[in-house]
Amino acid sequence: MTGRATDPPGPARRTTSVAAAVVSAAIVLLVPRTALADGQPSHGGGLDPDGTITVEIGIPGTAGSGGSGTWEAVGPGGAGGPDVVQHVWVAADSPGAGGTPLDHLCDTGPPEHALGWSYRLLTLDLAGNLLASETVCVPYDLGGEPPAPPPLPPVPSIGEIWARALSQVPPPRTGTSPPVGLVGMATDLWYDGPTEVAVAVSIGPWTVTGTARLAAVAWETDRGETAEASELPGRAGDPAARLDFEIRGSRSLTVRATWTADVVLTGPGIAGRPVPVGSARLSAGTAYAVHDVVGVLVEP
Repeated sequence: MTGRATDPPGPARRTTSVAAAVVSAAIVLLVPRTALADGQPSHGGGLDPDGTITVEIGIPGTAGSGGSGTWEAVGPGGAGGPDVVQHVWVAADSPGAGGTPLDHLCDTGPPEHALGWSYRLLTLDLAGNLLASETVCVPYDLGGEPPAPPPLPPVPSIGEIWARALSQVPPPRTGTSPPVGLVGMATDLWYDGPTEVAVAVSIGPWTVTGTARLAAVAWETDRGETAEASELPGRAGDPAARLDFEIRGSRSLTVRATWTADVVLTGPGIAGRPVPVGSARLSAGTAYAVHDVVGVLVEP
């Protein structure tokens, strides 16, 4: 005798159906609509600076700035920092000096061949290394006071050199993913810009040539959140750094790109000598929004 299969009782069938619906439910993260309406890209990308762009220089031989020196802001026209070389006048003895005041007397040379007073011009780099030495014979009226040495030639500052060198570098931009900050979720950061530029600067009779390279990048918000690049420049999917946010709200996010350079200086009395110029830090700020994330169960 054959029998016919019967459906299980109604209550049990309803329970199974509800359980299946729960298992197949999706979790959707809700972010306020305004989070993607702040002028920021909807799929990650670069944040444009808001105009607060500054240039600072690290002065060699002083404490701070990661070993490069104390950071000093560069003013309009590149004003800032010490001269790239230092000129020092010292009394110079003529050849065959015998240790008397007359030893400083010299011949000014043709066409006058007048009596002169001898000085030596020393040119030192920022580390105190002697780059060049030049002897000058200044006309002297015998019996009067020794003449003063000639005026020192003008020398560009390292601020001027860096301002010119970085003039071809666009303000640093920050790549971010996600495009807006989310509380409890790390934001990927990377540097969006060149990492090496050729330096060819002419300032008066001086020429500076060489290469500037990106050395470090760091980020900081006005709420004290910080991150430093572990590799450069980074990219989407392989960020240079990550930044965590614990509180929602708008931020001012500043990126600081530090540059170093290997340069050769050519000018009065110097025929192409490597000189230290410290480092430069190019900073730019931009607005960055951070929002809460809400989890909601949604039936597919």
